Amino acid sequence: MESVWIALGGNAAFLLVAAFLGRKVITHWLDRDLETFKQALVDARALEIEKTRGALQIATNEHSILLSKLQERRADVIGEIYDHIASGIEALESYVRPLQLIGEANREAKASLARGALVASLHVFDRKQIWLTAECAELVGQFMEELRQTFNHYDI
Repeated sequence: MESVWIALGGNAAFLLVAAFLGRKVITHWLDRDLETFKQALVDARALEIEKTRGALQIATNEHSILLSKLQERRADVIGEIYDHIASGIEALESYVRPLQLIGEANREAKASLARGALVASLHVFDRKQIWLTAECAELVGQFMEELRQTFNHYDI
């Protein structure tokens, strides 16, 4: 009977040691795989962050270029509107000037010239005001209205 207990105890001890070692080996493999997986996740996250940074940098550059082009276009439009308004003001000043110089056109011709120049500046402003900020467009519109009222005051 004792030999049976020794045989069973020896097998049990062997199985216990084999189970313990097997568990350690499997845990080691799983830990190693877990570390590999963690590193792969960290690398993938770093790669994704760099891709996102690159995409954001490209979007920032595109936005900067578009804004620069918008500012250039806006400057051109402001110059064009200013040129037409300045021509209208010159013609209006010539028309409302109390003293007329010798060789100048008569008042009717000056009125027609001023009217044409102011209408042309108003048309340019109406077509191009989309390029201006809302505040700027409102101020220019008010100024154009003052010029129109001034012309009408002297024309009537």
